[in-house]
Amino acid sequence: IRSAITEELKRGGQVIILHNRIASLGYIEEEMEEILTENKNVRTIILHGKLSGEEIEERITLQEMEYDILISTTVIENGVNFLGANTIIISDAEEFGLAQLHQIRGRVGRKDIAGKCYLMYRKYELSGEERERLMILAEHSYLGSGYEIAMRDLEMRGTGDILGFRQS
Repeated sequence: IRSAITEELKRGGQVIILHNRIASLGYIEEEMEEILTENKNVRTIILHGKLSGEEIEERITLQEMEYDILISTTVIENGVNFLGANTIIISDAEEFGLAQLHQIRGRVGRKDIAGKCYLMYRKYELSGEERERLMILAEHSYLGSGYEIAMRDLEMRGTGDILGFRQS
């Protein structure tokens, strides 16, 4: 994590750390300050869905290099562009669905600098389905791979029961 953040900051970009537990976002912020001891000037900001609408909007609009690391929940998943962010670190990636991971990693790398996505997990051993989801995402990291990911997601989860009683 230190290496990924340091590398991104050296190339002038910002980092998003996605951690989907509001209660421990402060702990993640402290952890980042601890592992980045050689760079005391790193500025962090926390973003999550329990903030007021005004606070969320204010923090999102601060993205013009007023912070180096955004520590956030999935509140950033849809419709938010972070043009300065070219690296994303996703904590507990095995807990997300395939399509959701693909959407989240699309939040970085939108400028002329390639984006990097790090999928982190804490478990000693992943289940077969968890491992498969992460491997599919790793194998389909090129431009235009969204369709192939969607098809693999459909194969894994099934088509559902669109017109039946079990549909919710």
